[in-house]
Amino acid sequence: MRRELYLRIHREDHTSDALGRVFLGVEDKQASLALVQSYLGSQGRLKSVALEDDELVVSAEIREFSEESGNLVRMGREAVRKGRPRSALGHYEEALKLSPWNFEALKALGRLYYRNRKPDAACQLLIRAREANPADATVLALLAEISLHQGRRLAARSYVAQLQRLEPDSERTRRAVSRIQPADAVAARERLADVPEPEAD
Repeated sequence: MRRELYLRIHREDHTSDALGRVFLGVEDKQASLALVQSYLGSQGRLKSVALEDDELVVSAEIREFSEESGNLVRMGREAVRKGRPRSALGHYEEALKLSPWNFEALKALGRLYYRNRKPDAACQLLIRAREANPADATVLALLAEISLHQGRRLAARSYVAQLQRLEPDSERTRRAVSRIQPADAVAARERLADVPEPEAD
């Protein structure tokens, strides 16, 4: 099955990988398109790409087994409900093999990786989930939480700010903000502790 795929790829999520070179403008047009095509994967065909401020807006056509992939996601969720996370992991991973841009599979597997203390792998999947569906508040909240636990406060604040624009009055947003504020206070105290005492006259 083929379907249209639209992605919004953020500069802040690709500062340390090859795709970040597209934002820096250090590659010519053909090399930049090749980097985006590589990011899409072998099942995708790039149709158009435009750079808008700090975002790449990508249109592509992808080949996938969407029904089979969706079934595996449902089986994974059922396994989670029954307390079988290892089985769920296998279902989600197989779902992504059949449909690498299956948003629900990306989100579910990213969350499970985070629960299994694999924050880097979780981040990679959740970033792709965000690119496929920028309006999902759960993904933004998870990215903010992971960034905070990794000590990346600037990234965490950025995700929370986007969450506030998306859901300004939700309980999820209030929880995310409440986690950011203590972390900022701790960071401020640490910075003050590093300031040397003035020398006595």
